[in-house]
Amino acid sequence: MDKRQQVKLFIILVFLLCVCTLVACKTGVMGSRMIPVIPGATYVGDQTCLDCHDESHPDLMASYKGSIHGALADFETLGIRKGCESCHGVGSVHAESGNPADILNLKKLGPELVSEVCLKCHSTDGPMKWRGGEHAMNGISCIDCHQLHKTRSSADSEKMNAPTSAWERHAVRSSSLKKAEPDLCYDCHKNIQARFNYPSHHPVREGKMTCTECHEPHGGPKNLKTEGTTTQDVCFKCHARYQGPFAYEHEAVLEDCGNCHDPHGTVVDNLLKKTEPFLCLQCHRVHSPIQAIDNLAQTAGKRCSYCHSEVHGSNVSPHLGLK
Repeated sequence: MDKRQQVKLFIILVFLLCVCTLVACKTGVMGSRMIPVIPGATYVGDQTCLDCHDESHPDLMASYKGSIHGALADFETLGIRKGCESCHGVGSVHAESGNPADILNLKKLGPELVSEVCLKCHSTDGPMKWRGGEHAMNGISCIDCHQLHKTRSSADSEKMNAPTSAWERHAVRSSSLKKAEPDLCYDCHKNIQARFNYPSHHPVREGKMTCTECHEPHGGPKNLKTEGTTTQDVCFKCHARYQGPFAYEHEAVLEDCGNCHDPHGTVVDNLLKKTEPFLCLQCHRVHSPIQAIDNLAQTAGKRCSYCHSEVHGSNVSPHLGLK
């Protein structure tokens, strides 16, 4: 290899290294960003914060005390309860000066850093997929959806005690969302809201389903609750009769239910993207000889499922239920 080839190879390697670094930073592979610290500050404990803010922000503190964070934030190290300081940073400098600049204001940190504050504790289950997820990649932070100081139902929050069981913690005060589903999701996903008004749709509008029954908002492939499996397994949780295995499989079902269906809503029955036979003709040719107008009416003018009724798979016919 001569010197010119060596130079070319070196340039290519440097270019690839830069590309990989940019991709890694964008997707969060390089790890979490550094959360700002307050120089010279030490922990003062929860009670110091509450002594002051009970007077200056009584409504906020009343809600906080009844929230998940207020009731369960047992971040105790060396005998000091760090509740507020776990999110807002070490507080001694702020406690002495009273200057808002001497404490972390999450709303001013920017979406990536705000989420890093939350991920210090919420690093398992759904949130562990956050870095590189669709919401994180589009500048959404945890506090865009969650109201950290308030309970799920903030009414009478002052009277609420710590949840007494896992069921109460997860079911009664589960997420401290700013709004209930699906209205919270609709604030950004207006196009999806419109599809739920189509004639054929999943019963989200009717209150029988929520978005997070199918979607994992914190991340993962297509933000779906795949749990390490395929995307169509999300559908099979409810539509198990179409899962198989069948003696004769329909390849479209094995690949992705979305080949034929739009889960949010369509103008065609059964959430189909197009009417028959046009949906089927995207993959299959008309198999009967069209030599007369009668043949045309029998093939192009009727639904394929009139004959091929077991479109998701069959145990008796390689033609998926040919009558």
